Amino acid sequence: MPLESFSELELTFVNDVCRAANLQLLLNSPRLPAEMKDLRTSFQQAFKSKLCGTRLNDAHASGTSAELKIVLTNQRMEGRLARVHKTFLPLAMEYTHTQSEEVICWCDTVQLGGVIFQPAAQSQWNSHAMVQLPGPHRNMEVAAQILALFVLKGEEDIAFAVISCYAPLSDTDAKQDPYRQFGILAGCLYYNEVEAPVVTRASNILAPFAKTPFKLDYIAKPVVHVLPLYKASSHPT
Repeated sequence: MPLESFSELELTFVNDVCRAANLQLLLNSPRLPAEMKDLRTSFQQAFKSKLCGTRLNDAHASGTSAELKIVLTNQRMEGRLARVHKTFLPLAMEYTHTQSEEVICWCDTVQLGGVIFQPAAQSQWNSHAMVQLPGPHRNMEVAAQILALFVLKGEEDIAFAVISCYAPLSDTDAKQDPYRQFGILAGCLYYNEVEAPVVTRASNILAPFAKTPFKLDYIAKPVVHVLPLYKASSHPT
């Protein structure tokens, strides 16, 4: 529905959800005022069980940890791995300035800060990621789908991701996005289509996101609502 036709009930609901999310993030933030720290334990005891879904629990459970864990794929070039190798090897070699394909080792899973990310061919849900990419004036946070993960042989402590970013709304359509007025915690709309694959470091992955498809009368193309599942310690400031 258009922004102007949002009823009082919908606006009240969204505002309340955003306030609750902001409070949860504030109580877990290292910037929490000292006089409020005594509230943290009581609040978590009362409402921790209300965090529905393991994905959201994962996003909040790992604290400030940025530990990287990698699960390598069986490197036999057959089936899914053969398709990944054929499709994304040129991108991987170009990005890493690698001369030999032998040093590219594909991964099944990358775990960052306690949250699991996987290529879309393995898990559509675990392939949804908010990613920080360089922009013309500043770094941009974009919603993307992970298509492949890899490391370089001998440098397994650095992982890379092949991603396709969801197409951002045009300036005209963005004005019709009712979620943007509520800030980052309410998410925003993207077109339900992805751009050409690019490679980035896995360390640029910020958080998972929840995706809900929509077909709206006032935006010609199908869209998706992207809701980032940030934790307080991981959202860039």
